[in-house]
Amino acid sequence: MAQKPDPRHGVTGCSVGPDEVAVFMDYITDQTPTSGLVHKNNEQTEEKSTRDADVYFIDHQAERIYKILNKVGNTVNKYFNYAISGIETAQIIHYKAPSNGYEYHIDLGPEEAANRKISASILLNDEYEGGEFCFRTGEVGSCTRPNVGDVVAFSSFLPHKVNPITKGDRFVLVVWFTGPAFH
Repeated sequence: MAQKPDPRHGVTGCSVGPDEVAVFMDYITDQTPTSGLVHKNNEQTEEKSTRDADVYFIDHQAERIYKILNKVGNTVNKYFNYAISGIETAQIIHYKAPSNGYEYHIDLGPEEAANRKISASILLNDEYEGGEFCFRTGEVGSCTRPNVGDVVAFSSFLPHKVNPITKGDRFVLVVWFTGPAFH
């Protein structure tokens, strides 16, 4: 019996323009970041060896940003065709070299994270080294380095990571489009 190929749970080819990237980057000018946290033993904790980054949460009152993100969500969901009914608080993540990046993880979890359907990452700059975005759909992972403005969207249950950043600063916007939990 022939082995079926792995299902495709990610899509690229969607992007935002330089004006939208500027809107995202301008947002953090007057904001104070928090340390990136990880879920461990059903609690959120700071663990730099697993996730080494600062996080800027984007308030839902930033209407211009969420209008852009809703358009992104509608565009990428043409590929997934999931039941999408909302958008979780978006974040801009800042990895500053030397950074360990973020080890393999999935974006599903307890409580509100259980409703994440599509995860999306939008690269906001390219003045850094390392920081490749990697997926693992089996024994072997594959990595990519998107261009500024590129959207990498994937099913929230797909294991992924960010490789260590060895030089410079990497800025990325992440967002989750939500709906009824997967069954």
